[in-house]
Amino acid sequence: MNKYIVHDVLEAYVKDEENSKEYFFGITTGSNVTKNVTQELLRGGIGNKTYGVLRSDDGMEFSITTGLHYKDIYEIQTGNVFEDASTATDLTIYEIEEASDGTITATEKTITAGEVLDFDVEKLPKNMHVQLHTIAFDKDTNEVVADLYYIFPKASPDGNLSEEFGAATNQTQEIRFTPLIPTGSTSYGKYIIIPREQTDPEETDPEEDDSGE
Repeated sequence: MNKYIVHDVLEAYVKDEENSKEYFFGITTGSNVTKNVTQELLRGGIGNKTYGVLRSDDGMEFSITTGLHYKDIYEIQTGNVFEDASTATDLTIYEIEEASDGTITATEKTITAGEVLDFDVEKLPKNMHVQLHTIAFDKDTNEVVADLYYIFPKASPDGNLSEEFGAATNQTQEIRFTPLIPTGSTSYGKYIIIPREQTDPEETDPEEDDSGE
């Protein structure tokens, strides 16, 4: 079969192979994979005819938009990791109280629990191994008949954070990657179609005579 119905997003498994830390984004609302090629028409002769096409690879990119707020996005995009806030010696916040007349009282409080991530200017995103996955349906039966995978052994996060918060609005996040070509390879990655086993009901009928007669 070479025709499928695909109407689901891609889920993403991301692995930092430097320290073997793993991330999984299963609740996604949007995703895309793009391969770019620059094409230039070569013209010449009487009538300025097209006699050739010059193409050059412009790379690939893909993105994932989450349906929930994942703190893991911060680690991938900053290249830093969350640490136990109780171990910090200078971590404080202000608790704010506002009186009926508008007067505010700011009370400094030392943090003794939680997690903290430092926006360190010297930290940058690391290259990651990324696997994207979705499913495909048969156009006639609407049954799931295949799993679709994109495998990118070396993908670079763009490092951008754009967090929007709105009243009564679900906060989502987007993370964009640029696949890179590993040393000694000419491939950004692979696209894999894995068919699922479709069993004929007659083959598993419990009332079928084992003798085959």
